[in-house]
Amino acid sequence: MRVSEMPRMPRAQARTALRWPVRITAAVYALVIVLGFVWFWQDLIFSDRQNAVGTHTNPSALEVGEGLTVNKMKYHEGWSLAEDPDQGKPTIVDLEVTNQHGPGLLMPGDREVLVDIFFYRGDTVVYEVLCSSGGEIAPGQTVTLDCGPYLYDWTEDFDRIEFVQSS
Repeated sequence: MRVSEMPRMPRAQARTALRWPVRITAAVYALVIVLGFVWFWQDLIFSDRQNAVGTHTNPSALEVGEGLTVNKMKYHEGWSLAEDPDQGKPTIVDLEVTNQHGPGLLMPGDREVLVDIFFYRGDTVVYEVLCSSGGEIAPGQTVTLDCGPYLYDWTEDFDRIEFVQSS
């Protein structure tokens, strides 16, 4: 069969037949570009700020019992120092935290918390207490952190306390 003998498709039908593959290809390219943008910028758009007050790059100075919020994790006021019965050194008791994150769009709103509370004399750490949530905290949930002394012997001779949320 020669080309001239083949049945011809009407022009309108030929244009419509060519439009669908072009539209599908354009939609796929647009989706890839949007997903690439979200993947590349998700830390900036969705996650916690790495230099927020109360993080390693920007520790927060506070007093015993004072509350603060770090990256939508609210640490309630009213915590105190008390002797740890297992180690015979002071630790932090009654430190509660509430996860104020939303349920999450691309990243889950659940957070696990690890906090270092440093006691300083001048520029030297003289005592440290480590606190953790012991698991993930759901959005809106409040838990009491489990705290324990870490590495140093207690000294009442400190002049400032710094709070650092590690995770």
